[in-house]
Amino acid sequence: MKALLFSVAALLALQTAAAAQQSSWFLLPKARHHALVVVTASQAENVKDIGFVGSYGQTARAVAFASNNGNGGMVDVVDIASHQVTLSVPIADHPVAKQVGPDEALALTDSAAYFLTFRLSKRNELGGGFYLNATSLPDGQTESYPLPRDCQPGGVAMFAGIPLVYSYNRNGLYVFDPATHTLRSVLSKDDIADILSREAQALLSHTIPSNAESQFVVVPDAGVYRLSKVGTLDAVLDANLRPVQQPRQALDLGSSKSVLLYPARFDGQPAIAIVEQQNPSSRSTFEYVVTRALTVKWAVTLLGGINPDSIRPALGDAVLYVNPKSRAVEEISASGMRTLLSLKPMESLLTSADGPYALTGALLLRSNAP
Repeated sequence: MKALLFSVAALLALQTAAAAQQSSWFLLPKARHHALVVVTASQAENVKDIGFVGSYGQTARAVAFASNNGNGGMVDVVDIASHQVTLSVPIADHPVAKQVGPDEALALTDSAAYFLTFRLSKRNELGGGFYLNATSLPDGQTESYPLPRDCQPGGVAMFAGIPLVYSYNRNGLYVFDPATHTLRSVLSKDDIADILSREAQALLSHTIPSNAESQFVVVPDAGVYRLSKVGTLDAVLDANLRPVQQPRQALDLGSSKSVLLYPARFDGQPAIAIVEQQNPSSRSTFEYVVTRALTVKWAVTLLGGINPDSIRPALGDAVLYVNPKSRAVEEISASGMRTLLSLKPMESLLTSADGPYALTGALLLRSNAP
């Protein structure tokens, strides 16, 4: 009888542990801040109220945020297992933020958080307006390093254990050496002169709009790729962070507008996940492009009306997204579609002041729902 009781107790403990692990983490947009929320099948936990989040990053153990709370910047780190805040410290400058919302542009390790800030009052000593910040864990001490003019608002990503600073719509790429506290340029305009020449010609001939943009994506174990203003995805740095020589690998996407790029893996290989949307009401296209030959391996068209920022690559060569009609997180893979999690438990955390789109605007950070 004792053995039977032990077996039942052990089974219940395992089931309880499994249920606790089957959760999803969201940034819920509130009227005056973001809330970090953990959702299970039946309930939602408000882990922490954070300011307006500019950038975030995560590891297997923790998630971190750089935010503006109205009185200045803050860095917060939350432990995944315990849901406890392990660090919350003010920072002197304003965290860089995209107009569309939080961006996974903070690099987090077990020993530090790296993120970008700016100052309104004056240029830094290198002529730029932005800084790389390194906040040590767990003591919260923060050091700031000026960035040059050609490194405009962007983010930080880890590559082979090295913080790599990239820019939006510019050409600067820099690696940071934590040991010497120095920044080193790894990509110059001469290294991508062929791409810049095509962009200049297209702008002069008016074949692309004057507001066409470029962007970088940092892919672990593969290198760095750049979406050009003319819509080509080009390899610019190899797996050793050395400039790629011509002829370089390239994939023509046809447009650089309304495109989001994410590092990913497909069939065990380094890949780039691409989200394309023509306008807010149109359908979105999601593609997995393997970096080895820059070829599309799998693509799917999603329903119209989905917030493109909610579309993310997922394990098992799948794609996750928030369906605004069903108010649920759904997954599509080559084997079909399934609903993973309802957003409805989060309704209890919202008020009328948060607006009608707060729930479907929730940003999925991580999920291990079955």
